[in-house]
Amino acid sequence: MAAVLTAHPWLLDALAAPRATGPRELAWLESVVSALDGQGLTGAERMDAAVLLIGHARTIAAQHRQSATGSPEAELLHALVPLIRTHAARYPALAAALAEPPAAATTPSTSASPASSTASPP
Repeated sequence: MAAVLTAHPWLLDALAAPRATGPRELAWLESVVSALDGQGLTGAERMDAAVLLIGHARTIAAQHRQSATGSPEAELLHALVPLIRTHAARYPALAAALAEPPAAATTPSTSASPASSTASPP
């Protein structure tokens, strides 16, 4: 979903207001709720998780739309890495997360985690 929203940034504005949900969005929601079936979650919890993921995808797309470089993950790392290096003792979990090697190569439209960027870790 983040890839679609990044490719069509006007959708962010169109999806912000209350509206009728279309068949593609319902199909995506169905696939997420279905994937969470059997995980010990109630129906309401599965719906909450799906809506949380939709919000996350929208945020990723909005970050790409606002990004000066086209890589909000790299921009975030550029700001965080020096700060975390300086204060690693105060933020040990962040330091450890940023020190992990990046995950397999992903495209900016599918990468949501700053730790998955190819920028140098602390």
